[in-house]
Amino acid sequence: MADISTGGAPQTVGSIQSAYMAQVQRRRLYGGLTLLIFIILMVSGFNVADDRNAGGFWEGLHQIGDYPADVLSEAWEKRADLPALIAKYFPALVETINIAAVSTLIGAMGGLFLSLLGTRGLAKWPRLIPLFRRISDIMRAVPEIVIALVLIFVLGGGPVPAMIAIAIHTAGALAKMFSEVSENTDLKAVEGLCSTGATWSQRMLLGVLPQVAPNYVSYTLLRFEINIRASAILGFVGAGGLGYELRNSMAWGPGRFDEAAAIFILLFGTIVFFDQLSSRYRNRLTEGQGPMTTTDLDATKFEAEKLFHRKRLTGFGIPLVLAVYLVYVFFAFDLPGLAGRANMENAVTLASDSWSHKVHVTRDNRSGEITYAVEGERKGRYPEGQRPDWVSGDNAIIIDLGRGHIVRYLPDNRTEIEIPGFPLIRAQAEGRTVTTNLRGDLPDWISASDRRVGITTPEGRITLTGARTEVFNYFPGWELFWFTLDSPYHGHSLGTLLFADRLDPARSNISGAISDWWNNAMWRHRDVAWAIGETILIAFLGTMGAAIIALPLGFLAAKRFSPFMLERAATRRLFDFVRGVDAVIWTVVLARAFGPGPLTGALAILITDTGTFGKIFSEALENVDQKQIEGVVSTGAKPLQRYRFGVIPQIVPVLLAQILYFLESNTRSATIIGAITGGGIGLMLTQAIQTQKDWEEVAYYIVLIIAMVMFMDWFSGWLRGKLIGRKDA
Repeated sequence: MADISTGGAPQTVGSIQSAYMAQVQRRRLYGGLTLLIFIILMVSGFNVADDRNAGGFWEGLHQIGDYPADVLSEAWEKRADLPALIAKYFPALVETINIAAVSTLIGAMGGLFLSLLGTRGLAKWPRLIPLFRRISDIMRAVPEIVIALVLIFVLGGGPVPAMIAIAIHTAGALAKMFSEVSENTDLKAVEGLCSTGATWSQRMLLGVLPQVAPNYVSYTLLRFEINIRASAILGFVGAGGLGYELRNSMAWGPGRFDEAAAIFILLFGTIVFFDQLSSRYRNRLTEGQGPMTTTDLDATKFEAEKLFHRKRLTGFGIPLVLAVYLVYVFFAFDLPGLAGRANMENAVTLASDSWSHKVHVTRDNRSGEITYAVEGERKGRYPEGQRPDWVSGDNAIIIDLGRGHIVRYLPDNRTEIEIPGFPLIRAQAEGRTVTTNLRGDLPDWISASDRRVGITTPEGRITLTGARTEVFNYFPGWELFWFTLDSPYHGHSLGTLLFADRLDPARSNISGAISDWWNNAMWRHRDVAWAIGETILIAFLGTMGAAIIALPLGFLAAKRFSPFMLERAATRRLFDFVRGVDAVIWTVVLARAFGPGPLTGALAILITDTGTFGKIFSEALENVDQKQIEGVVSTGAKPLQRYRFGVIPQIVPVLLAQILYFLESNTRSATIIGAITGGGIGLMLTQAIQTQKDWEEVAYYIVLIIAMVMFMDWFSGWLRGKLIGRKDA
């Protein structure tokens, strides 16, 4: 409570009471204003999401059960086939579990090293602590689907891209959790080992890990449970496993709904099974031990030798089992054949295009027209009468790529290509065919047929077809990121924009430059900003809506407030069901009723998080202090007042902490949902990846996604610190 004394002067009871009531009124005012702002944000956010959705909420509400009803109806008609279908898709389930298990194992090892290297008091190189923490932040910020989509372009479909993507994200997530645990370790054991001359590795192995192992294992099991969902979802984008089969059966529609039902049964049953198993072992690992009696001490001494023997066997057996399992996965995922499946040309294109741009010099072999455009897009075309300074000539267009690489566009659709150390290449386009002087065995950097010729050199690429001849010249940087070629501000320095005379007589330099940048047709900054806002909106509506619904349901699931066992059991099973189905799957189901868009994504997060919040809130309600409730009851408070003043204030810290944690996490989920069903920055990222040519835009979107998630991470931690006095380290 604030100090209400003034200068140490004595205060009367009346003045103290007045000051106290004034403070209470201010708090009520602030609380009322906060509630009003929250309601305005929810209502306006819902309206915006509804407007941006392909189908309206109220129009599609009556159709929400149509798709599940169709699936259940067809599955019931073909119920005799369900056992066979479950057996058919069981190998895909095994692949999904393997993806989750291996990625969790690899991610846990990576997270362990990152956490120890990024923890104060334990790090081997203290000055590099911020570096390792930022690495883990970035790994945690990038959604798995982003990494998977990029890896699929290079490695092809299958479980390996999913495994790598989930492992990277898991390492970043566990590094943060492990680091928070490691910061609370007792350093006396480490100092004792240091005094004996132990190395850093020995201090960590013998002094730190025995203290934190239970929590580490608990967090790893929790992550494994999460990764099962993630591995199933990545199947939707071609990363193998049960998700890939589910996408195919759902896309096929009626006629294969029985297969979709069988896959749902497998997936839901697996998630619930591992959820319960993980929860059970996590509780056993982290629950405290009661005080030890003399009898317990004697039994412990008697069993000590047996315990040490069992631990020795475990210490040898677990690494052996893991080694055998990794060998099995090595062949099950066909890692030896990965080199043959990988497309290194795609990898080179990805690596070069993500930080550079191409200028296309294109000749239409039918009309003879020659155009110059950045990235070959109409929006990046040079104005009439302008061309790059490395292009010259009139009748014969000479393109100097540098280092002796020359391309000449000659009359009659003829082309000459000079490459140092290689004979002059001559080509001519006639109709649909291309005639060249290339003969015999050609080097790897030339591919030639009578329909198409492709030449790739360190200085650029040349392609020739019957329809057109095109030269690609590469330059570093993201060209036209600020202004397009038709903007009067293109090519001018910041100093010119700030201090020079008006470049556009109709506008000031500052306002004109901001407007042209904001409306840049190449990089679409306005659309990108709206997409990021839409992604945050999906996360906000889904998280807050789930919390609003889960709180009253949490009372029904808590034994202390719901005496009817049947009511509690039904509510808890409802929580298990809605959180057992991932939000992306709910998105696909809801899209049949509401269409794709941000509202559908928000509703999917709402459904899934209602189950998760319901479980968390009911557990918090089970642990409230009864004395505070009894004190409120003694004042003659009515039932609602008992909850308002006796229960809610006790669970508010838990509620706020979990809601803000999930708001941060759901920002990543909203990116994934947007990629699947359309909406937000995830949709723009998927579209850019699918073109397989706009990799500089992909890099731009990934940078923005990382920045967005890291900002939400920081904002969530800052807000927790302000509201409940806790802040992330």
